[in-house]
Amino acid sequence: MKLDIKLLGYVNVFENKTHTVIKDCFFDKHDNLVFVVQHGFGYKAVGKSGSMVKKLNLLFKRRIRIIEFNENPVIFVKNALYPLKPMDVALRDDNIVISAENTQQRGLLIGRDKQNLNNLKQIVSKFFKNEIIIE
Repeated sequence: MKLDIKLLGYVNVFENKTHTVIKDCFFDKHDNLVFVVQHGFGYKAVGKSGSMVKKLNLLFKRRIRIIEFNENPVIFVKNALYPLKPMDVALRDDNIVISAENTQQRGLLIGRDKQNLNNLKQIVSKFFKNEIIIE
């Protein structure tokens, strides 16, 4: 985890406000601020009905995402995809395979010009060596 002064400031404020432990912090391809919190701190970081996320959005003046880390890559991908709920996420031949229910959900997973898929690959590649495939 490499952080510059700006990200260190975000991490410090986030940890003080939410009383959680951060595993990583970075900007994704959509210029959202992504916080990966330790396992078990996801609910505490989001707050009741997303209240903490709303407060932090206003405080930082930018959109934030909070992802709960898990050692299992399948569960981590499910956490990263939330609020989308794919039909199945499985580990096959060292690849993470995401099965969509229909073409609409598949379109949301991939995104225009593969933006959402590339963003998901960027997030997952920071912690795991697995390749992502959407069926």
